[in-house]
Amino acid sequence: MSASEAAATLCVAGQFCDGYTAIAHPVNALFSDASLVLISPDIHRTVNLSEVRISEALGQVPRTFTFADGATLVVPTSDELSKKLGESIPKLQRWESKYRYAVVALAAIIGSAWWIYSCAIPYIADQAVARFGTELESEHPYSTLANLDAAGVWKPSKLDESRQSQTRRAIAERLRLGHVDLKRIAFRDSPDLGANAFALGGGDMVLTDDLIHLLSPEEQIAVVAHELGHVHHRHNQRLWLRQVGLLGAMRLLLGTNGWHDPIANTTQLLGQTRYSREFEADADAYAVGLLTESGISPCHLATGLRKLEAAAPVHARTQSEWFSSHPLTENRIGKFEGSCRARD
Repeated sequence: MSASEAAATLCVAGQFCDGYTAIAHPVNALFSDASLVLISPDIHRTVNLSEVRISEALGQVPRTFTFADGATLVVPTSDELSKKLGESIPKLQRWESKYRYAVVALAAIIGSAWWIYSCAIPYIADQAVARFGTELESEHPYSTLANLDAAGVWKPSKLDESRQSQTRRAIAERLRLGHVDLKRIAFRDSPDLGANAFALGGGDMVLTDDLIHLLSPEEQIAVVAHELGHVHHRHNQRLWLRQVGLLGAMRLLLGTNGWHDPIANTTQLLGQTRYSREFEADADAYAVGLLTESGISPCHLATGLRKLEAAAPVHARTQSEWFSSHPLTENRIGKFEGSCRARD
């Protein structure tokens, strides 16, 4: 072989399988402009490169050459091999071959995903609610009182009408606000839900019988003030739209339908709980302001939360903050303890 021929030939060590057995044979692969020659003590084979199927170059992944008879050759990838095969070397491929660039690219992807999750989706959803809140209310069928009643989520309240009316009157007389129809406070019975309160789509609120039995009148008013915070900020609509946006982002990023993929499901759960915790903090702040303006100590919200925490099932009290839809109760109570100490 002349010096010019040697310069025009690239020799690469590889592994050859004949397609009949799984045994890999070490060979030297000689690449020229148009042909591939395999050489070993037992193998000498020459083929035209145009008759060989060649895998795509991808970072440091070895290249596979598949012959017409099913035999394969696997060799390490390199820029020299790509040039010999007449391939251009895209910038992306060069970056993939450098671990430093790969780390930077991964960090950029994670950073972009975090920005979409924590900034873009909340902003777009909240702007949509601000502009089209009334229209979106009718499009969100999952949290209306009538639908939840029909689904059997709870049963009619066992409280007599006078007790219900008395509670509504106390709230109307003590809380200084005129933009919420307090007649939309509904009472329901549910042993499974226990002592609880809910703000629903459309402005309805539900207080369970167990909550009325557990809390003092001042604590009941404080809890209602918190739920009014959810109504005022339209948290139900905003959470629903954020979940829709998060699911759409998962479908784009993962290429799945988002419902059955474990990564998408976990991300959806974390996103929902993070957004919910944000809204709970907003509702707490609204309640503190409303209670203070109404001449009621926010301390009642702290004592009410402590009673609700004690009455909750053990598993609900010990769950991780990562997977909790509410901030940890002790953290919430800590924000009101100043007013409690001042009251004492």
